[in-house]
Amino acid sequence: MADERELARALALSLEGLMASSSSYREEVREREANVGGVNTRSSDNRWYPNMECVQVLLSMGISENAASRGLYHTGNTSPDLAAAWVFDHLEDPNLHDPFQPPPLSVDPPPPTLPTESRSLKMVFVVNTSIGMGIGKIASQVAHATLALYKTLLLSPSEQRVVEEWEMGGAKKIVLKGRDVDHLKELEEEAKKRNIPHFMISDAGKTQIEPGSLTVLALFGRNYLVDEVTGNLSLL
Repeated sequence: MADERELARALALSLEGLMASSSSYREEVREREANVGGVNTRSSDNRWYPNMECVQVLLSMGISENAASRGLYHTGNTSPDLAAAWVFDHLEDPNLHDPFQPPPLSVDPPPPTLPTESRSLKMVFVVNTSIGMGIGKIASQVAHATLALYKTLLLSPSEQRVVEEWEMGGAKKIVLKGRDVDHLKELEEEAKKRNIPHFMISDAGKTQIEPGSLTVLALFGRNYLVDEVTGNLSLL
């Protein structure tokens, strides 16, 4: 019990400082993007068009093109994750898969629809428990995984809005037990199949463990989707 409390304190301290520095990094990304412009949803013929990069992601998830367009229109046209959540919340809409004709551009799109609890966001860390890392080492590796995945997410304009939603919702983070390297790799493959953003940490091996050891797998996404990969794992 004492070890669990010590680990919780170490993780909290590491992640608190890390998220503060990550917020500064996000502001830098925003400034760079402001210089090149954001996502263009209006064309020269004054019509609204869906973000085709997002449409392709949604199509790979089995969502029809018409439903994808509706979802993007109602969630800001920047995030396939938000659009998918909107579609899943409107599956019983009889017009969901009908050809989508957006209103004239003189009518502003509706504000993004907030997801239900099952579609709220979390970042999950699966720790390789087979290599005997100490409490401080685990906290350090989880912190590395947080920053690496966070920066990766911010490189994608379609994910930045989702990151902001996650932070506004409390930036939920959960640390789970993984068996070994093979287990982490299996989970990574499952994440890839579902298009779940993820990052695997390979340690430099300066302290405690061998160089190149896979220590933590970080995943980010909606509760229902991440749980498909990690829902049967125990808390660390």
